[in-house]
Amino acid sequence: MVIRVFAAAASAATPLAAFDRALHVGQVHDTNLIKLSSIVPPGAEVKRETVGEGTYRFGDRLYCVLAEQRIVERGGEAWAGLAWACDANGGGGVFVEAFGHSEHQVQYDLERSLASLIEDRSYLSFDDRQYEVVGIACEEQPVCALVMAVFEAEPWPA
Repeated sequence: MVIRVFAAAASAATPLAAFDRALHVGQVHDTNLIKLSSIVPPGAEVKRETVGEGTYRFGDRLYCVLAEQRIVERGGEAWAGLAWACDANGGGGVFVEAFGHSEHQVQYDLERSLASLIEDRSYLSFDDRQYEVVGIACEEQPVCALVMAVFEAEPWPA
């Protein structure tokens, strides 16, 4: 199993439209998002890459870990991030998500949360810690920053 992580930031006429534009970057804008907690299944590989165009059918259920921040105030900033670590022996791993109004806040929250989840799983041997953070300033239109880990999708029953 490959879990794909991508980051995107966009602006549009409304906060929801900005969110949709950010999803478009990862080619997941035509799916129904089902948010997961923060566990990487055993044997999964986490890669920084987007999903290929046409990978999912319109309306598929998409399982993901998601961090997002939307801002409408001019001069404000939207930041979002994911961090993860996986067991060196393929036994699984953890994701953490954070969002806020500054890169410093998001990075701090990611580092502290990831350290805590790793500490609570002493039965795993974690590899390197990985981080993906994105931000955008609100100038004219609402903005959205998001980082998503795409697990897999499934269609609705016929």
